[in-house]
Amino acid sequence: MEIGLGIILFFFASQSAVVIEAIDSWHSNIFLPSQMMAQYGRPGINFLTHGGMWSDMFLLPYLLCYMLLYSGKWDLSRDWLPIAIGIAMAVGNQILLNNSTRPDPLGSVDLKWSVAIAVHSVYMAAYIAVIGHFYFNTDVSSEATIVVSILLGVHVAAGTHVFLGMANLLGHWDWCPALLSDPNLPYMSAGVWALLAVLAWYAGGMQAGLTVAATGSILASVVLTFAWVFQDR
Repeated sequence: MEIGLGIILFFFASQSAVVIEAIDSWHSNIFLPSQMMAQYGRPGINFLTHGGMWSDMFLLPYLLCYMLLYSGKWDLSRDWLPIAIGIAMAVGNQILLNNSTRPDPLGSVDLKWSVAIAVHSVYMAAYIAVIGHFYFNTDVSSEATIVVSILLGVHVAAGTHVFLGMANLLGHWDWCPALLSDPNLPYMSAGVWALLAVLAWYAGGMQAGLTVAATGSILASVVLTFAWVFQDR
């Protein structure tokens, strides 16, 4: 494995994309909680407290570059499927966001298109293609598969606002919706961890898959317990 110029450029491009999103969110008046409330007049997600953006800046660039170390040569005849899946998932994610009534710098019924949305859609598709390439086209150790899968699960938890929802149970912020009360969140989280467990099993063997599944179950138990303890306080 060798860190080449392509991986270095990928890393800085990944972080630069988040900076562009931040600047656009500021100009769209949805960067700060106060801006978001003034703009939309109801609780929602602002850029500064968006867990997915923090993860996009400080977790995913490192994780994706690590996966690229295993990538070898890309071949469109072999890798067209993860690329197609990446594009489809990015489009599907945007459709869901654009139909949400909750303000969000990455899309809602009030904000269907922006520079930040365009940038996020492009790199989300690219990231998913890299992830697919990692799981299906490389010979990686069970340990590497476990670490990558768990960190991807943590990223999705950040992006679906699990950590912000937990913090809001303590902070009781008027600008933040009751995120952990979203009825779709448990099903989405369970589906993501189940998918990661299957991918880990495929790439790293049964032990990897079971470890990822167990980790997801433990983290879900922690979140549910936290919500149960602090929900009415």
